[in-house]
Amino acid sequence: MIAFLLAAAALALLAPAYAADGPRADLSYRLALIDGPAGYEGLAVTLAFRGEDDGETMLELPDEWAGRDALWRSIDALTVNGADIAPGETPALRRLRHAPGADVTVRYRVVDGLGGPPTAGTGGNPYRPIVQPDYVHLIGNTFIVRPQWDEGATRASVDIVQPSRVGHRVASDLEHGDPTLTLGAVIESVFVGGDFRITTAAIDGAPARIAIRGDWDFDDAEFVEKAAAAMRANHAYWEDPGEPFLVTVLPLAAAENSSSVGGTGRTDAFAFFASRNADDFRIRRTLGHEHAHTWTPRRLGRMPQGGDEALDYWFSEGFTEFLTVRTAARAGIWSLAEAVGDLNEIMGLYAENPARRAPNARIGDAFWTDQDVGRLPYQRGALLAFYWDRKLNAETGGRVDLDDVFRALKADYADAERAEGETAAQAFLRVAEAVAGVDLRDDFERYIVDGAPVLLPADTFTACGTVTTRTGPMFDYGFTFTSNEADEIVIQTVAPGSNAERAGVRAGMVYLERLEGEPGDPSKDYLVRFRDGTQERLLRWRPAGRAVTAQTLELRQDVDAGACLASIGGLHAGAEAP
Repeated sequence: MIAFLLAAAALALLAPAYAADGPRADLSYRLALIDGPAGYEGLAVTLAFRGEDDGETMLELPDEWAGRDALWRSIDALTVNGADIAPGETPALRRLRHAPGADVTVRYRVVDGLGGPPTAGTGGNPYRPIVQPDYVHLIGNTFIVRPQWDEGATRASVDIVQPSRVGHRVASDLEHGDPTLTLGAVIESVFVGGDFRITTAAIDGAPARIAIRGDWDFDDAEFVEKAAAAMRANHAYWEDPGEPFLVTVLPLAAAENSSSVGGTGRTDAFAFFASRNADDFRIRRTLGHEHAHTWTPRRLGRMPQGGDEALDYWFSEGFTEFLTVRTAARAGIWSLAEAVGDLNEIMGLYAENPARRAPNARIGDAFWTDQDVGRLPYQRGALLAFYWDRKLNAETGGRVDLDDVFRALKADYADAERAEGETAAQAFLRVAEAVAGVDLRDDFERYIVDGAPVLLPADTFTACGTVTTRTGPMFDYGFTFTSNEADEIVIQTVAPGSNAERAGVRAGMVYLERLEGEPGDPSKDYLVRFRDGTQERLLRWRPAGRAVTAQTLELRQDVDAGACLASIGGLHAGAEAP
């Protein structure tokens, strides 16, 4: 009897609170780590809600997100009280039948979906649920089961149970105490628990938590300052105060000759992944990019629904690339060499991208399956943003640039009801014309829809120097490579008809030493010592591939570093219209 009363009390605590005149569709979640004899075994989730009045509620399991499919495989031991459960039309759906308006409780476990510790590889960030003996790392999109209700209008509450292991903690942006928490915000969350070290810092007047696990080449305080610098730069750009924020930091195992840095932005958090040997600048850059997603696109408008989201990645990812450079240059947290080097890398990678001329429809189809296509909206969107920034500034006599459009777009989304179905990208074109009197729709059709190459005018960064344009062969090894167990570089594939193939480079050879040539320079021969079976060979070839039109920002000899950074940061001098 006592056990029954305790169970009933627990369910009562989970029961949704309904306002007499408020929306009916409230949800309550309870999250608790499952700690077994060999370590953490998963996450126990209890979901309580009142079923629909017609006696049937569709329950949705995680399915596809960020290029991962069948995410429902990590949902285990799902049971329902207060309703009968039957399969839905897909493996990610369940049909619940119950008394009209009945109280329903769903329980399930989230189990590991990665198959081992996360590693740096070609598969991208480790987005599937990670359950390891000492920690758990979960992205909301990959583990939240929910009724098929409006994510923006459905209210939710979340109760998180701290782990019992000494020194272990849980951290989630669901702990920020938002009284207007929605189902969408629960899905748009990150949850970590276990042996994470959690530091709280006041950044622009609000608490920011940094949850780090593992050993790094920096200490926790250094990482916190890197994150704080990126956050301050973004707050200053958007003229917004600080707000509660969470950064989770997860190490990835990587081979000695490779490294990885990545992340995924949430509404008030982001998950950061990196190998221990990650470059300091890449870490700082990624922190700026992911924190910028707090605004782009979330506070500027919505993305296309369903499978069409990648069609607007030129906006959500490309414009975020632009803002990453702009905010860091303006705040002075990147050096001149870092800012110019990053710009030139974007232009160089864009020039060399074999998918450079792909229409936007191709990005919609192949973003997650073709690596070159997947990189394109980042590159194309960033360069188009710089192009449009200069164009608006020039055509309005210095009165308007993209800063003005972005801030107007944020205000438009916060204060006005958007036309039904209008995305952030569509609203951007409308607001740009309203603010600057410049119609960018023809440019949009040319550069985004059709895929014409984006080339910056020579005087885009007037205080720095000249954007030069050259057409010539791109640097191309002529082969791909990997590493073996001895951490040697092994030729993996050789491009048919390439200079490397003609010189005798073959798959399986071990790359021992470069004696001549410079990486990135297609005008000089490469002379390389290889091991071919049991013998060594010296091979010479010119690492020149197909012709590309590439741009580079070349600094003038007497450049003023502060003025140049201000120019990259959008503090313009006058420019003529392109």
